[in-house]
Amino acid sequence: MDIALIFLGKIVAYGGGSAAIAFLLYKNLGEKWLDSKFKEQLERQRHEQATELSRLKIEIDSMLSAVIKIQEKEFDTLPKAWSLLDEAYKHLASFSSPMQQYPDLDRMDNDRLEEYLQSSALTDVDKKKIKAAPKKLDVFTNIDFWRRLHECRKAIFAYQDYVEKNGIFLPAAIKKDFVDIARLLRNTMVTKQVGHEANDWEMQSKSWESLTKEIDPLRESLETLIHARLHEHGTVKNSDIRFSRTK
Repeated sequence: MDIALIFLGKIVAYGGGSAAIAFLLYKNLGEKWLDSKFKEQLERQRHEQATELSRLKIEIDSMLSAVIKIQEKEFDTLPKAWSLLDEAYKHLASFSSPMQQYPDLDRMDNDRLEEYLQSSALTDVDKKKIKAAPKKLDVFTNIDFWRRLHECRKAIFAYQDYVEKNGIFLPAAIKKDFVDIARLLRNTMVTKQVGHEANDWEMQSKSWESLTKEIDPLRESLETLIHARLHEHGTVKNSDIRFSRTK
């Protein structure tokens, strides 16, 4: 038998009908009060959980957004840095090569000489110097050396400056290779310049050896690292696309 009914029977026996009615009212109101409190507590917990989940979602979205932005910056930086490196390398390879070819200006007639000089990148002042020189080829090669040195220096410094400004977005190993190559490019260029000024052909040949024996292997290794890194970025982007479609 229900305990409440037994208890109610005792109330009726000892207190009469009014006591029983009071008990029933108390019991009914008490149950409603407890039910109301339970619902309030449950609703409060649901609200707190929803608030916490919303906060965590915002925090995670913010972290992912920051990571994606950094990856996008790296993805943009790597090809640009490699392009500048390639440009600097080409200038240095041409500048330091022991095989240099020049037209024999001393054997040209005036019309052919004029035509050639007009098609060159020389300034008007340099053209006048060459025309007036007894040994035109010697003057031309010296002027051309300093012109190519200037172009080489400009390309190397543009590459170096970009790496210094954007290296923070690159992985440590890749940044180190970029920096090391920039240092070797500068040193090789200076070696060629000093050798030229001292008329030291052995020193000038060392610049070419530095290019082929030091820079080339490091450049090839860096290219492999960059390919792997860009492929990794591509894999991550495809995964993000598949993930977003399944939401």
